[in-house]
Amino acid sequence: MKKRSEQAKLPKEALRERVTFKEKEGDLSGNHWFHTNSIRRAQVTAFIIIAIVLVFAVIAIFLAKPDIINIKSLTISSEMRPVHSFIQSCVEQTTENAIQHIGDNGGYYIPPNKSLFNGIPIYFDKGETKTLTNQEIELELSKYVNEMLFFCTKNFADFSDLKVEQEEIKTTTQIQKGKVVFNINYPLSISKAEKTYTFNKFDTETKVRLFTINQVANKIIEDQKEFPEDLCITCIQDVAMKNEVVVDMRDFQDSIIFSIIDIKNLVNGNDFTFYFANEY
Repeated sequence: MKKRSEQAKLPKEALRERVTFKEKEGDLSGNHWFHTNSIRRAQVTAFIIIAIVLVFAVIAIFLAKPDIINIKSLTISSEMRPVHSFIQSCVEQTTENAIQHIGDNGGYYIPPNKSLFNGIPIYFDKGETKTLTNQEIELELSKYVNEMLFFCTKNFADFSDLKVEQEEIKTTTQIQKGKVVFNINYPLSISKAEKTYTFNKFDTETKVRLFTINQVANKIIEDQKEFPEDLCITCIQDVAMKNEVVVDMRDFQDSIIFSIIDIKNLVNGNDFTFYFANEY
């Protein structure tokens, strides 16, 4: 106990001498710690500088040639880009065809039994009504794409040097305000020489106000149901002006054919038009 107390009472100068002596003997742990962290700081700084340079380089490329840069294409083998572009082009064409077809047939892929001879569905028949929800039209659009996309790719006959295996096409469609969005699962296995590539996801969207047009169609039928013996022209004009669409009507035998026109968007180069009929 006495020795410990004497050691504890050593003057500070003696303690400093001991520390200095240890450092002279080669205990450089403190200097080693400082050296390691200096290297780490230098490495982190270098990575940050490289990242900044890369970001500015990409931005510069986009600004210089924004029309030829495609983020998705950067992840696709250069050998497969023509094939992928061909498929994407078919996807875009088929989905536009689907929207046009759905408009011509009042929301249906295949016209229902209660339709006019030209496939225009009857929404109001002497008091009985049958309109479609957005969800029902989404399913009809998906059916069209699932069945018709294959006819655009033509079994890849234009790529005779490729072996293509295809699986079932499954489409999910969303009718949103101002546009229709298609998410298409099209599993493909494409072989060339000894290499095999796979694709499955293709997305596209078309600017068209199908959401608004279906609202207008349902409003016209609601008003018709309230006054089954009359046709409220001013009501139709009001709903058309409110939603910025054109509503045309023409007599056909015992029916009136309605056409609702989206004057703000084109589909396949023409104003998108949605048809249905009422019978009296």
